[in-house]
Amino acid sequence: MNEPKRMNKEDQTTSPVGNVSELRAGRMNTVGVPAEKSKNFAQSAKRLTRLISDESILVILIFLMAVASVALVVSGPRILGHATDIVFQGLLNRDGADGIDFARLHRTLAFAIGVYTASYVLAYGQAFLLAGVVQRTMFKLRQDIESKIHRLPLSYIDRHSRGDLLSRVTNDVDNISQSLQQSLSQ
Repeated sequence: MNEPKRMNKEDQTTSPVGNVSELRAGRMNTVGVPAEKSKNFAQSAKRLTRLISDESILVILIFLMAVASVALVVSGPRILGHATDIVFQGLLNRDGADGIDFARLHRTLAFAIGVYTASYVLAYGQAFLLAGVVQRTMFKLRQDIESKIHRLPLSYIDRHSRGDLLSRVTNDVDNISQSLQQSLSQ
């Protein structure tokens, strides 16, 4: 029978997913192989929080805008329900009255349009401010990484293949940026 091919030390380092022996169980990476597990998530989260802390006022404003936007969107169907009640009452009123009160219906629908418009403006403002916060935070992170790379000894750089360090940094910063953008917006 076909025996599985054993990988020697050279095969491990030239594998498209990196050093196979260092892969951990858990999340899957983009190749479909389990990704490396975070060594210290809490410490990394604290560092990221420290980077964002300069933007704390904007982060609070973004949070408040998100809450207000959601509150307005949630109240929209209730307002439309009142408009439906106005139409329904007008149709049921057959005792010679005017029927549907179009002035009241117009005011109710105009209010609903205003609520949805305000919700849209708040959501847009939240997304705009959040993009700025994330981009400025990633800029600071890239500056910190650049200063760290400049402090690395040449022996470390000589031990790693050309472009490996830059590739890792670029991918990691991009992943952090996307994660921040998605998690803070929700």
